[in-house]
Amino acid sequence: MKKAVVLGLFVGVLVLGGLIATELVLADPPAKVLICHVDPDCDGDGPHVISISERALEAHLAHGDCLAPEDAERGDACPDLEECTYPECD
Repeated sequence: MKKAVVLGLFVGVLVLGGLIATELVLADPPAKVLICHVDPDCDGDGPHVISISERALEAHLAHGDCLAPEDAERGDACPDLEECTYPECD
């Protein structure tokens, strides 16, 4: 009897784990957001539009990036955007 209960619990845990794993795999990926990315090392071509996961947006905004204009496309330059904090590059 004890073996049957233990086996039942074991199978239940496996099934539940499989359902959770399936849900994670089938879940929609996070939305993408276009931002004007600041080059903190000043070794690029200046702020430009990149696509990031919405999950990473808060971290990018915290270091000076800003949302790209609605008509922006990946790779575009981001000149004169007052919302962004650009580093002083010499």
